[in-house]
Amino acid sequence: MFIETTDAMIAPRTPSGKVIFPPLTERQSEVLKYFVDFAEENRAWPTQRDVGGRFGISQSAIYNVLNSLTRKGYITRQNRSVALTEIGTEWYQRNFLKGAEQLTLPMPIANGDS
Repeated sequence: MFIETTDAMIAPRTPSGKVIFPPLTERQSEVLKYFVDFAEENRAWPTQRDVGGRFGISQSAIYNVLNSLTRKGYITRQNRSVALTEIGTEWYQRNFLKGAEQLTLPMPIANGDS
């Protein structure tokens, strides 16, 4: 990962060391996957407008999804920037990467609509 981790961003684990993934709704999974795919392809995180355009949902709906992903520990947001947490990174790698593939994500950047 390209961001510093804090205790709040470290994934909870079972006694055997497996990551505990808080459950996601279908929409939350779609948006989280889109965020990572967009970031890998464009070397920048998508804006809320990008997300809204992709899924045809309102800014308030996007805001609610991002809040849920933050609350569940998949992303962190601060001053309109977004970054994937350890939970988010491991979730993506387990679900969408094969073998030794690694994510190469950009540093957290402003997620504004400017």
